[in-house]
Amino acid sequence: MLDSTPTKRPIPFYGSYASFLRAMRELKENGIPHRVTTKALGPLLKDDTNRVVAGFAANGWIDANGVPSDDLQRLVASFGSDMWKAALYGIVPHTYAFISSDWADLTRATLRDAFVSHTGRDAEAIRSAETFFLCLATEAGFRFPDEFDRRVVRQIADARRSISSDRTSAPEKAVTPPVATGGSISAKSHELIDLIVKLSALLGEGNMTDLERKSVGVTISFLARQMNTA
Repeated sequence: MLDSTPTKRPIPFYGSYASFLRAMRELKENGIPHRVTTKALGPLLKDDTNRVVAGFAANGWIDANGVPSDDLQRLVASFGSDMWKAALYGIVPHTYAFISSDWADLTRATLRDAFVSHTGRDAEAIRSAETFFLCLATEAGFRFPDEFDRRVVRQIADARRSISSDRTSAPEKAVTPPVATGGSISAKSHELIDLIVKLSALLGEGNMTDLERKSVGVTISFLARQMNTA
């Protein structure tokens, strides 16, 4: 009798989106080591190191010896620049080629089944990897059905605030963009979300003055209030 147990594969990047952005920032500022290993990244990423390295390997961004792929080098080179979105847009589809359906028509069930089938793991084990994929693909410019909006918007906004707070001793009070509780999110709301995410990224700039940082925080608060009427 044949064994019907599915083959287990490494789970695609399952760390938080904040840990990924932090890794991109540190690699951009300090350079990509010749071998991306837990030993090499430990001083930079601290507690995030194991998940980041495992995620890079599972996504094919480093090989078995830790040598970075062209995709990882492109991600790091473009981080914080106008080329970031274009880099993600080109890399995400082949990284997640196992999610074969039209992403604009994804449902929770089809997304879960794709990850479960690919990894051979149960649904609970791959939930964090699902969320990371949704965040990465959303930042690349891909759109998903409204049922994913709450999950994605909060994760991206929280991640941006998290890495920006790394470098300020008194970060601005966190502003969580309001999310519609029913029905579809309007085009205006999507535009406001994009603006909030981009402004949140600015808070991580090390050369901003306190006044500039405060002004950005005030603008984010204003945009978040506007979403209530969008």
